[in-house]
Amino acid sequence: MKRSAFKPSLPVSAIGASLLMLACPSPVLAQDAPQADGAAAAQVAVAWDDITNVSGATPTFQTVVMPQMLPGSPLRKPILDSMAGLKAKNIRLVPWFTSPRLSVAQLSPPGPKRTSWDFRNIDSQVIPFLEATKGMEPVLNFSVIPRWMFKTTGDVTVPAELDKIIWNYSSASGTGAPVTGGDAGADLVDPSGQQIGDYYGRVVSWYTKGGFTDEKGVYHKSGHAYTIPWWEVLSELDNGLNVKQYTKLYDVIVASIRAVSPQTKFTGLNLWCPSESCTPANIEYFLDPKNHAPGIPIDAIGYHSYIVPTAEQTAEHWQYTFFQHADQLLDTVRFVEQIKNRLRPEAQIDLNEVGCILPGDMMDVGRGAQGLPPLMKDVPPLYWNACGAYYAYVFAGFAQQGIDVVVRKSQLYGYPGQFATVSMLYPETGRPNARYQVLDLLVRNFRSGDKLARTTLMSPDVAAQAFVTEGGKRLLLVNKRNRRVSVSLKDVVGQVEMEVVDPESAGHSPRRTLAEGGEISLNPFAVAVLTMN
Repeated sequence: MKRSAFKPSLPVSAIGASLLMLACPSPVLAQDAPQADGAAAAQVAVAWDDITNVSGATPTFQTVVMPQMLPGSPLRKPILDSMAGLKAKNIRLVPWFTSPRLSVAQLSPPGPKRTSWDFRNIDSQVIPFLEATKGMEPVLNFSVIPRWMFKTTGDVTVPAELDKIIWNYSSASGTGAPVTGGDAGADLVDPSGQQIGDYYGRVVSWYTKGGFTDEKGVYHKSGHAYTIPWWEVLSELDNGLNVKQYTKLYDVIVASIRAVSPQTKFTGLNLWCPSESCTPANIEYFLDPKNHAPGIPIDAIGYHSYIVPTAEQTAEHWQYTFFQHADQLLDTVRFVEQIKNRLRPEAQIDLNEVGCILPGDMMDVGRGAQGLPPLMKDVPPLYWNACGAYYAYVFAGFAQQGIDVVVRKSQLYGYPGQFATVSMLYPETGRPNARYQVLDLLVRNFRSGDKLARTTLMSPDVAAQAFVTEGGKRLLLVNKRNRRVSVSLKDVVGQVEMEVVDPESAGHSPRRTLAEGGEISLNPFAVAVLTMN
């Protein structure tokens, strides 16, 4: 039967439970059984004059600090070139806890006469990012609170070597963990949170005001005068925070940053879904104005979602589980949108991490926490295409919803021991893979404000959505299957320009071709954009 390409699969009443289901691959549905070879072409029809919605979706990506971006690294230039090459808005930089010397500006508490403030290594990552994203409304998230601001059961040794990964600096378990965690929350040295707020106020002053005065009255000069359009407040309730503590800290941090950077907007919550903290109750608590100090803005709420297939799955399974997970994600966002519209209608949705993770990566995180070397090495080449198709499908689904949402692919560069399979660049070379090329294809062709034309199709194998853009009429096609699929384009005659990312193009730029109207063929997990005359 005819159906919209990105129609939601769950009723709203069932969506609350899906907040805790997103990483669990669904069983293969009967209607998604593979078609036999020689099956009829997918029938796609577009009513260009029938506008169903206006897209509010912005395709973009996140990057993190990493030793490979330090001066002198052979990968620094290709990583920075790839970052600059994607002309995306709202790129997100996260100095996170696996490299504390690249993410924490004050590793030790103030002494009797001096402090430990040090931005030298951090600036080697942050300044190139701010330079590359000028005018593109970038997002900063210094998500790691210095550990000495918590009462802990022990100490965490921070390696002097900048290329060593540690996993227990900011977690709620392991050596040096907070005394309490979970529902009880973390035990702060300063229960008011002002110590943490002052820390972030000084970090922002370093980048926006040319420097700051520390706790001992000493001025630290940076000479920086950047604008920070967006700031994300913490991430995933790290450090054992509960939602009530997080909400209190959010207010203190926002107030401290606004005092030095009043134009900055703020994203809050930033939950990993699924997790025990990603619940409707926690989302409601944070969004409820009565739980915040007067005048504290929430400009966006963010959360993260990754598809993690099981170890025995191959591309034959990914062609179903990846897209079923995507449908659950789309339904979850729709559910959160209803909560947001009731409590904070002015806030946008920031899906600030969307990605795929192979199970070997997750195992290596556990090995890293034990001080063991990573094992993840060989990634099936088709995986990069499958993950790229997953993101394109998610982006188009959000565009169809018409909500104001940033869809941020995670992440620019990952390497063994630090989520190699989340990378948009080949870990060995820093050169773009198919995930990067799919995002580049979307960024160049689509943006928030595009009009969506009514699109119907007859196939479970292909997703399709037509856009009326400033650059013309464009049709996005995603092959959800691990096989070649034919697509019949009703009412499209003559030649149309087609760009496609597929296994044939690999990590190279999208293949450009002229497709004859009528019928085209898409390789496994292909993502294509057709531009009409």
